[in-house]
Amino acid sequence: MILRRADLDALLDRMNELQRRTDELAQRLNDLLHRQAVRLSERDFLVRTWYGWSVVPGEDEALLAWMLEHASKRVPGTATLMAALIGDGETVIDVGAHIGTLAIPAARHVGETGRVIAVEPIPRLAEILKRSAHINGLDDRVRVETCAAGAHTSTARIHVGQSFALTSLLPIRDEVTSVEVTVRPLDDLVPPRTTVSLVKIDAEGYELEVWRGMQRIVAENPEVALIVEFGPSHLKRAGIGVDAWLATFLERGHRAYAIDEESGGCSPLRTSGLADVFSLNLLLLKRPQQSYPRLLFTP
Repeated sequence: MILRRADLDALLDRMNELQRRTDELAQRLNDLLHRQAVRLSERDFLVRTWYGWSVVPGEDEALLAWMLEHASKRVPGTATLMAALIGDGETVIDVGAHIGTLAIPAARHVGETGRVIAVEPIPRLAEILKRSAHINGLDDRVRVETCAAGAHTSTARIHVGQSFALTSLLPIRDEVTSVEVTVRPLDDLVPPRTTVSLVKIDAEGYELEVWRGMQRIVAENPEVALIVEFGPSHLKRAGIGVDAWLATFLERGHRAYAIDEESGGCSPLRTSGLADVFSLNLLLLKRPQQSYPRLLFTP
């Protein structure tokens, strides 16, 4: 078979066009694989994070911007510390789970037989957390409870600011809306004799009420570790003194450590100047430091 020059040129043109389209398709595929956000609907985005995919409510522009800027590359110190505290088959409770930025990575560390009980009172966020767990293949490890945690079963109004990050059972400035929610003690959410290794509490000034509602859990798990958000401004709104707040959490013999959000390490809490701190996550441990070989302790 003899090809004329014109036929050869046409064949080369077709091959070049095919190569161009192949390169274009490969680039589109690469962009998709490394795309940080995908619009799921008019309301929701799917954002790539360091712990997998996370559904983010599109109406919360501040949260969406933060997730796009930070969540793909920065592992918060609290998440690093949680990973060092928990292992296969353990039960973790996340109070104030929000969209799951700590609950989802915790679910990866508890393994197939472990469980994360995620407590989130805002129905919109609780539903988003369920979807994120499903997308990451963690439905069987994450149990979402759509309620607030407190000392007694009741109903209350939770106040929501301009971002879902600004929510509290206590009144807040710049309130945008409020939602009536059910309040339940953790003791009612966790079956008796469940081995609980870690409880994280982010309740915007309502932490002591959460603590009072989990006394059976603590009695059954006296060495349970706790991660508690400390925010003096929240305590001031609740009418609670810093010393009284801290003393209540330490009444069962726990020791308090300050968590470094950059390194994931922790150091013994220094109480001087504590009232001037804006916000700080505390780690409360019952056992001595040498019992936690994977934790980074600093002086």
